[in-house]
Amino acid sequence: MTWNQKAHQWLKNTFQSMDNRNFRVYAIGQVISIIGTWMQMIALPWLVYKLTDSPAALGMATFANTLPMLLFSYPGGILADRFNRRKILIACQALAMFQSGVLAVMTLTGNIDMTSLLVLAFIGGTITAVSFPARQSFAPDLVEPERLTNALALSSAIWNTCRMLGPALAGLVIVLWGEGVCFALNAVSFLAPLITLHMIRTRSESDPQAIIERKKNGGDGQNLLTFLKDPRIASSLGMMAIVTIFGTQYNVLMPVIVDKFLHGSATTMGFMACAGGIGALSGSLLVAGVDPKRLRYGIGYACLVLSVAVLILAMSSSLAVSLLGAYLAGAAGAVQLNCGQSAVQLAVSPGARGRIMGAFSVSMLGVGPLAGLMAGGMASQFGLTITLCVSGVAVLLFTLVYFYLMKFRAWA
Repeated sequence: MTWNQKAHQWLKNTFQSMDNRNFRVYAIGQVISIIGTWMQMIALPWLVYKLTDSPAALGMATFANTLPMLLFSYPGGILADRFNRRKILIACQALAMFQSGVLAVMTLTGNIDMTSLLVLAFIGGTITAVSFPARQSFAPDLVEPERLTNALALSSAIWNTCRMLGPALAGLVIVLWGEGVCFALNAVSFLAPLITLHMIRTRSESDPQAIIERKKNGGDGQNLLTFLKDPRIASSLGMMAIVTIFGTQYNVLMPVIVDKFLHGSATTMGFMACAGGIGALSGSLLVAGVDPKRLRYGIGYACLVLSVAVLILAMSSSLAVSLLGAYLAGAAGAVQLNCGQSAVQLAVSPGARGRIMGAFSVSMLGVGPLAGLMAGGMASQFGLTITLCVSGVAVLLFTLVYFYLMKFRAWA
């Protein structure tokens, strides 16, 4: 096989889900919306830090935004199994547009303060908590079962492509017009998924038997404790929680890293986030062609790379080296995330995918409040370098335990 033939085959395998009309339409709306979402994700912590000049305040904002994931993700998963996922997503997109619009108006009029930011962050987190299980379990409604891993990886690739574009655009907009314009652009961007979601009709919506089965599956008695009895699910959820608690603290503290280590501005923060996005895109495309049997090994190897990346960020005062650390962290995080969610979705029946993604959301984002408070509190008490070093070493130690248990098939 020639190089051109190999490249063609790789492209065909990597982007196979794009042959599906529903997935293509859905992807278009997501690209536009997620760019706006990333702009707000950069602008919000930068505004918090500008108003307070406090790492602890960043931790509080993260706590407010991620606490709903702990409280409402699993109930959101139950809704995703019992009701029409597309309609759930439409409702959540409309609510998110309203939340971003309020945030934009208050910021642009100068009426924003820390209390308002915390309340709006909590509201935004609640919307995300309810929509996340429906969004993550929506892929099986769009593509054939054999393309599920590919569709999930491409969805992540879309997210991470926007992770490159959104932060860079946010840095420019903040410098020129301020954070309020970022929030306004995010509100407008929600029009795209609202339109494309109305253009989609999934197979389950046109099949009366599938509708009956969905309602039946929503009450089949499976709950989080039932899922945790499966070692494949328990290990994947456990490592996701460890990565969220320790491996993402660098994201919470990114404004402080940019300010104290790199002596940069909002534009620098945009570049750092963009580097992480390029890495995450690379990781997502890597997973798109991975053998499903290797997913759980991918989780472990990705966590090893993540621990090294966090330690690089802890030690670096050079923009070039920090960009490398952000790239590696983004790539490792994407591989770990995509391998994890593919592994748990393949381990359950189709009718339980909403609930398992609700459980996955708790592990992925629900423990985020603890990560945010730990990151802000430790950085204020012990300094940025020690906080990041502790984070990197913790990920490394838990990953070694993960591999040890896999070797002896305790979690096989």
